[in-house]
Amino acid sequence: MSVSPKSPPSARGGRPIGGFRLTRAVLDDMAVELHEGILLAHHLGRRTDAGRLRPEQAGFGKPNNVREVIEICEPPPGQGR
Repeated sequence: MSVSPKSPPSARGGRPIGGFRLTRAVLDDMAVELHEGILLAHHLGRRTDAGRLRPEQAGFGKPNNVREVIEICEPPPGQGR
């Protein structure tokens, strides 16, 4: 097994790099969901400022963002709190 010069074994705690792939995938998903919520809030804010926001659109934004935040904050299965 060859070791990349960018990630010496000591920097990875001697663990194989494959052990970090799941963690990275989870963090990537969290970042995507977080930024999706930010973009939705920004878009709804612009529509509000322009006077073009309908009530059903405002009603969509809050529950969606709350659901995503709860999903991001919950620990992965088997990790506990």
